Amino acid sequence: EALRYRCGVVSTRVGYAPEFLKDGQLCESASSSGVAAGLKRALDDLDAYKSAMLPIFEHADIDLDIETMVDRVIAVYEKAMAS
Repeated sequence: EALRYRCGVVSTRVGYAPEFLKDGQLCESASSSGVAAGLKRALDDLDAYKSAMLPIFEHADIDLDIETMVDRVIAVYEKAMAS
């Protein structure tokens, strides 16, 4: 949701985050110190961080569109029912 609103994120390697975010936006560790280090890295060079987020926002606009997500969920159910 944050990506769809063009809000920069720093995340751990959980869920779909690694599919969308690059190493610069992914924390090395899920510990509080790892997340703090990821936030510090982003804030230390905010202009570079914002520039790196632009293609990620565009990717999210396409792949996280509600219609696309609904189509994917339907496809999962159709595949399950066909088995």
